[in-house]
Amino acid sequence: MPSRQQPKRIYNISEFPSHYRIKGGVDDSDRQLLGGIYSGVTSSFEYGLGESTYIAAWTRMPRWSGVDSDPDWIVGLRNKRLIPSHFQFHFGHVGMTGVWGYPRNRLDKSLFRYVVAPLALEREPFDVCLVDDGG
Repeated sequence: MPSRQQPKRIYNISEFPSHYRIKGGVDDSDRQLLGGIYSGVTSSFEYGLGESTYIAAWTRMPRWSGVDSDPDWIVGLRNKRLIPSHFQFHFGHVGMTGVWGYPRNRLDKSLFRYVVAPLALEREPFDVCLVDDGG
């Protein structure tokens, strides 16, 4: 754990900045549920990055890693002020994508690399693994 990291913060939806709320299907009950989970764990891995990543950062997750299929989206998230430097971002190339980075060719072998490759780099298991189904 990085030495300059601040202690965990309990997620409170009323304190979570509204500009980190993404219009992608997450409602306040989802935010509260995930915020509660993330407040109580010390590590998380995410397939698909977005508001959940912001919630992890807001709770000051000590160990976080995630993968997404859109490199521009990854760069945009990684460069937000809220995101700590110890968060690990991975690009999962899945070929041509459509809306929300969803692969157009769902039979492409690269989908397996998206799932397996980022975790192959990890030495320890995660407390939570979040899978964004794109819906």
